[in-house]
Amino acid sequence: MSRIEIRVLPGGGAARGRCWRLRQQDGQTLMIPLAARGAADLYDLFAALPGMSDRALQGALTGPDRVIWSRDEGVARVATLRLAERS
Repeated sequence: MSRIEIRVLPGGGAARGRCWRLRQQDGQTLMIPLAARGAADLYDLFAALPGMSDRALQGALTGPDRVIWSRDEGVARVATLRLAERS
């Protein structure tokens, strides 16, 4: 995993609402709705990532879409100021 984002997905159906978006370096993406069963357990998992801050996680749950963690060249960094716009 190289990147964690939180997104708001407009529209209807099961994919509607806020989602964790996990993206690998090769572009593969996994979307997990915050309302999914067990999704709350991901918070603790993400909090254990190197360089992740509780403040970034809390802000992601209530703020705009954004990248909250990424890993570049094996070095983790928190990117709380860079917004991840839906394209």
